[in-house]
Amino acid sequence: MSETEAVEKMRKGTLFLIIAPILVLIGIVLIGATAISGLLAVFSSPSSASSYIMAIGDLLGGAIVSLIMLIAGIVLGLVGLIKIRSGFKMLVESGKNVGVGYTGVSLVFLSIILDIISIALAGVLPAISYLSIISGILGLIGMILVGVGFYKTGKEYNQGLVEAGGILTAIVVIPLLPFIGFILIYVGLGNVKG
Repeated sequence: MSETEAVEKMRKGTLFLIIAPILVLIGIVLIGATAISGLLAVFSSPSSASSYIMAIGDLLGGAIVSLIMLIAGIVLGLVGLIKIRSGFKMLVESGKNVGVGYTGVSLVFLSIILDIISIALAGVLPAISYLSIISGILGLIGMILVGVGFYKTGKEYNQGLVEAGGILTAIVVIPLLPFIGFILIYVGLGNVKG
């Protein structure tokens, strides 16, 4: 596989990581809006059985749409990470010094797996909540390394937007910066000529 294919995979993965949080945010907003409208419908409607049934129907419909948006966002984010990891691996295999990005994405995946285990076992083993702390630290380190990997990718291809995006992506403590970083990376990777 060529460097051009690797960069294109990373670009697609970055696009997915731009779209995914938007879908998740829409899903969260829809959950809140659905809950509020359902409560208002129940408490402000005449107490007839049909009004309750309609309110429950609205709640279920809104909950289903919200859940679909959340799941779509999460799946798209995971696919984006897979593509970025694959792209970093291909660049490393072609002799580029961007292995830190591959390691970073691997740590993010490990963080996600630990989160899933922590959530699944939280009711059974209360001490498992420490796993969430470890997961958060691994995710934080992983995203910093992903940002450094993109910075190095920008250096390799002389793409300032990718470098700047990598820096913003690495600043994970300010939530909006990685999102802006991914937008810059996406645009910058579009300018890379293999």
